[in-house]
Amino acid sequence: MTPAQSRMARAALEWTIDYAPKKAGVPRMAIMRFESSQTIAGDARDALRRAYEGAGVEVVTDGAAAHSVRFVGAAASDPQPGTLRVV
Repeated sequence: MTPAQSRMARAALEWTIDYAPKKAGVPRMAIMRFESSQTIAGDARDALRRAYEGAGVEVVTDGAAAHSVRFVGAAASDPQPGTLRVV
């Protein structure tokens, strides 16, 4: 997962920078560092990704939609599957 994908997933879920750490179980500062392209521990990044995916947002890492996120589950706020891309 890239920093941009984390920002997209958080925006898609409407999770604030204060709410995301509660859902992922990682420090707020770790998310802030990661989303500003600084290095964080791999287990913190993995926990954040699991939280996004558990809430219904898939982090896409290959194919034409690489470097994007998309809604995949009923937990996501958008009932229609879609893809958000970095432009």
